[in-house]
Amino acid sequence: MKEKAHKINFPALLRNTGLKATPGRVSLLKLLSKERKPLTVEAIKKKAGGKIDTVTLYRALEDFADVGIVRRVDFEHSHAHYEIVAGRKHHHHIICKKCEKVEDVDVCEFEGVEKSVLGQTRNFSSIMNHSLEFFGICNQCVNK
Repeated sequence: MKEKAHKINFPALLRNTGLKATPGRVSLLKLLSKERKPLTVEAIKKKAGGKIDTVTLYRALEDFADVGIVRRVDFEHSHAHYEIVAGRKHHHHIICKKCEKVEDVDVCEFEGVEKSVLGQTRNFSSIMNHSLEFFGICNQCVNK
């Protein structure tokens, strides 16, 4: 599912979306591409060795999300999580409500849902993207 970081040309990816390919942005994308789950801003900052200013980090992540390189994921916490989209297969997540374990889910029947959703609205003609997360209890927490 995950494409190796060295196979993605991050400077070209940034330039193709209209963003400047600064060393900091490229490093941030490399860091995100190595992760297997969405991260909080604090977790990203920690993995970067605290070298990134929090405001700059938020700004970069929001810029990436706006152009579709990264997506914000809502795990029903008081903060967002972020994961890289570039070079990865579209997927959703299942999250344990007790321990917050996260697992990718590769099932997506969006085409049928999109048609149904658009058939129920009078004010929209297209859907650009979607987000779907599942919440439950993992096997370890059930057996505790």
